[in-house]
Amino acid sequence: MVIKNISTVINGMFTSLDLPDAATISLKGSGSDYILYVIESLLANDFTSNFAKRDIRFGINRPSYEGVSTLVMENGQIVGQGETVQKFGKPPLIHCIRHIKDGSLRSFIVNDKNDHKIGVDLLIYSDIISKRSWVRLSETINMLLGFKFMVFSGSDIVFNDAYENDWSSEARMVAYMLLSECFITPENHKRVLLLSEISLLSNSQRVKLLGAISSIEKHGVTITCATGSNIGSLSLEKL
Repeated sequence: MVIKNISTVINGMFTSLDLPDAATISLKGSGSDYILYVIESLLANDFTSNFAKRDIRFGINRPSYEGVSTLVMENGQIVGQGETVQKFGKPPLIHCIRHIKDGSLRSFIVNDKNDHKIGVDLLIYSDIISKRSWVRLSETINMLLGFKFMVFSGSDIVFNDAYENDWSSEARMVAYMLLSECFITPENHKRVLLLSEISLLSNSQRVKLLGAISSIEKHGVTITCATGSNIGSLSLEKL
């Protein structure tokens, strides 16, 4: 169980959520996207306005952090207050993948040495992924989409977007980018995916994609916002 609890202050009210031991967790209700934002900030050791400034270009206005936020994890916790983040104990090594809006992603690694962003173009071949993993990626995305969308041979990658089915070109690419990021998780790291609502996907496509993500080695947990999650009281659902 990678993340056990997240607590923060939302609109002046203290909120604490105990996370179930599940591969995928769906957040519902007002404040759910803010919870993802706080978790990302704590994992990245960045409680400045850095992410808020970067997300403005996506048309997202993030509120300021309030009070104390705490992420309780295996063997440790991360606490943020003001612009300061502190680690206590020995939290696990994490590869965080963050979906922000309509296919826009961030990816970074959190370990004992450094916290750094991953910048790899996975639309072309890279040896950051082993050839065996490229084959597995190809099999996974093709099975998800229901046709040979990606062909990997030697060090060549070819995408076939001509086939028509209920996956739009944009939805296919979002699925591919999320799945491909999962294959660059370093050894001894657990992967945490924080997914804001993906409006390009239908509910059934979303469920299939989440299942494919959780089947990939080194998966820790996916926390996602349910469709229409900005309405009602905050709650959790194990998927």
